Amino acid sequence: MKKKPALIFLILFLCCTLSGQKRLYSPFKLTDYENLRFDYLASVEKNKDSLIFIDNLYLLKAKLDSLQTNGNKYNAIYNFKKKDFKYYYIFGNNMLHISTDKKLEIIYIFKNTINAERITDDKLTTYNTYFNINGQLKETNTLSLPDHDAVGITERYNVIGKLLYNADWDKDFKLKKHQVKILGEKYFEDYMTQKKEMFELKENDFKELIKNYKTSLQPTIQKHVDDERSSIWILKYYMESGILEMKIDDKTKKFISAKLDGYIE
Repeated sequence: MKKKPALIFLILFLCCTLSGQKRLYSPFKLTDYENLRFDYLASVEKNKDSLIFIDNLYLLKAKLDSLQTNGNKYNAIYNFKKKDFKYYYIFGNNMLHISTDKKLEIIYIFKNTINAERITDDKLTTYNTYFNINGQLKETNTLSLPDHDAVGITERYNVIGKLLYNADWDKDFKLKKHQVKILGEKYFEDYMTQKKEMFELKENDFKELIKNYKTSLQPTIQKHVDDERSSIWILKYYMESGILEMKIDDKTKKFISAKLDGYIE
């Protein structure tokens, strides 16, 4: 029996969509987290004779005293096990730590006004925050691992669900991080040459700095979309005289501005 073209298209579309997904989703509803916390506390009460409370964690006495822990108390944490996941609760931080059979690590933090959720697998980490009053998503961000580049889509909402900000990091940015680093090296040298007197560097010291900065001053590099929808790269160089922050336009590859400890050039 031949497959219909529409069905074939749908299958291909779904495969491409799933393979290109750059955001992680929790298998739990927000109300599930509160129920998990309640169940954990109930289980702790039921098994309190075999547990000991140390540094905001409930630990298994038997495991803590055995050689299984290898001197690490975290190996003795009391985990409450469900069908396809296990978890524990950190009291001082009001934090659930969940490990699923699908290799997801989920941390959910209960706060007074904004609850936080972090979902991690071997390729991505998604950070979500929610308004405690109604469970409305406040913000979502996803980073790739291990380089921690912003990927996918960032969104911010107000308490009634109105979209305030969004950025598609893959669509809005064309340059790769290594290309930005090369541009940054040029603009860093230009900036330092113009401002070397401000840094009180002797000529020989300045030449040595320029020579060695590629290894001694590795910048952090982040993506940013401003209110005018411009795609900007922010580079930060951590120097003895302070933090030098430079901005580069992704589209034009041009230097935008530099800032050293609050002084904008």
